[in-house]
Amino acid sequence: MLKERREIVEGLRDQLQETELAVESALVAIGQLVTALPIARAKANISPVAGQAAFDSMAAALAGIVRVRGHMVDAHGHLEQTRGQFRMPVVGAGAGYEKPPAAQLEIVPTSAAA
Repeated sequence: MLKERREIVEGLRDQLQETELAVESALVAIGQLVTALPIARAKANISPVAGQAAFDSMAAALAGIVRVRGHMVDAHGHLEQTRGQFRMPVVGAGAGYEKPPAAQLEIVPTSAAA
């Protein structure tokens, strides 16, 4: 049973890591596009008035993916708690990233961060 649980946990760990990396890749892609737009506009000598709706939509998309990332971080923590409750094996993952202890993490409301 312990071997089966370890395999299950390792599979979930791999899926979680892939999902977290996909979310961060999306965050990078949106950020790069948001950065490229005003540069392209200036190079093309187009009025800043043009395309404002697109800028607004991309800013909303960027904010949305940042929220998604935060939800994934929360989910990761909840999965860790669940793993501990069921005494499932710890299966470290990641690319050598150091994870801060939960006691050091502080949730800051969006309004306070602005």
